[in-house]
Amino acid sequence: MKKETKQLFLIAIGIFILRIPGLYQPFIDIDESVFSEFAKIILNGGLPYLDVIDNKPPLMYYFFFFIYKIIGQTNLYIVHLITTLMVIATSFGVYSFTKKIKKNAAIISTLIFSLLMHIYEPKYISTNGETLMNLPIIISTIFFFRYNLGKHFLNLVLSGFMLGIATLISYKAGLTVFTFILFLTVVNPIFNKKLQFKNIILQLFTLGITSLFPFILFILFFYYNNILNESLYWGFLYNFKYISRGSTDYIKIIGKSSIFVFSSISVWIITSKFYFKFFFNKNKTANNTKEFNKLSIFLFIWLIISIYSTLLGGRVYGHYFIQIVLPLSIIGGISYNLIKSKKSKYLFWSILVIIVLIQTVGRININKTYKTINYSNWKANIAYKDVGNYIKKNSHQNDKIFAWGWATPIYHYSNRKPASRFLIADFVSGRIFGTKNVSKKRKSINNEYFETFMNDLVKNKPKYFIDCSTSEYYGYNRFPIKKFIKLNEFIDKNYTKLKLIKTIQLYKIKN
Repeated sequence: MKKETKQLFLIAIGIFILRIPGLYQPFIDIDESVFSEFAKIILNGGLPYLDVIDNKPPLMYYFFFFIYKIIGQTNLYIVHLITTLMVIATSFGVYSFTKKIKKNAAIISTLIFSLLMHIYEPKYISTNGETLMNLPIIISTIFFFRYNLGKHFLNLVLSGFMLGIATLISYKAGLTVFTFILFLTVVNPIFNKKLQFKNIILQLFTLGITSLFPFILFILFFYYNNILNESLYWGFLYNFKYISRGSTDYIKIIGKSSIFVFSSISVWIITSKFYFKFFFNKNKTANNTKEFNKLSIFLFIWLIISIYSTLLGGRVYGHYFIQIVLPLSIIGGISYNLIKSKKSKYLFWSILVIIVLIQTVGRININKTYKTINYSNWKANIAYKDVGNYIKKNSHQNDKIFAWGWATPIYHYSNRKPASRFLIADFVSGRIFGTKNVSKKRKSINNEYFETFMNDLVKNKPKYFIDCSTSEYYGYNRFPIKKFIKLNEFIDKNYTKLKLIKTIQLYKIKN
């Protein structure tokens, strides 16, 4: 135990070191600026999904809100630090779960997890839903198997509750429930012929009700604040539109997936070898215990469902692959004994470590890395910072602004409130989230949200209107304001063209 405690401590230190770039760079990914500004508006008395619009589940925003509330300031560096502590806690969860399956595999699984959490593109270490949801998912899974090992019924209740918490961070976490359902309805009955049907129904009912309990609490909160319809639409139903409006780019899916598989190829090889022997070589699995075989099937189902969740919708952002890391790490640990020679073990770890180190070097200065690889939006954050600093110096604390584009960092750098509930212009411009900068795909601009957007501007009259369509950042050169008649008339009537900052046009309200 003392040896393993030291090993876990070293792994925790390793995770902290690998995530240091988040402690001095405010935005690892632009999505963080949306979550942060959403939380700020709630912090200042606004209501979610009414006074500020975005389409993620509520706990994604309340994670930022609670941190800001506790520390008394809006500090993204602290957010990244708390995220790091959550990743460390998740690694301990991986250790605890794996130890129940195979004691000598626990440290290996934990080490694999610590590497796979840092193995992909630079923004992979941002504060995102996939990273945060992994902690309640692993806790849910631990409780689930405590119950299946004959422990108290309360464990099943807690398992469902934690799964509900995970789903309120990222809806894709909810698909994990199918792993539990298939285990209870198919795997368990195969291994236990005496299992009664009524017991299966009771287990499913308990899991379902308890996983819904966190949702019920939020529904009551929304109902109490008279925003139930708005929260259900923007926080849930809109996501079906979001998925349907995307495009399934099979080349992108194959390309992104291949990069992740290649980066973690060592683990995929031993995982494939393990399951090939498990399913097709009965002699190799005959000596396994019944519980080990059940857990092995559970992990296989979990991995397949996680892969499906990652690819759902066809957008495959880099951080989506984090959902695969939990089951893959645990399977990798229990498969590790299939590597026999020291040379093969050295090669296994060398591949993982080298790729992680390369990615970590790339995170030391993310803007510089994106410039080096010619990422299309690498100049955006520099421009947004310059615009934000200019506005901060030339406005008052209570002044409001609006940035036409995918430009939420401007609100952070300027420390000014948005003049519309729509933090991102994509909701009203016609740009579709997840499409390429040059994509011709777009929604109708004459949609139900544009009038609400214009009402916000007329009511709040932002001191500065920042037009990012004069730049190419996030493809907003395809959405010049002159194409939006009411918006263009509003700007011509009320604003003076001020100056260009890094190709972004500023307008200032007329006196």
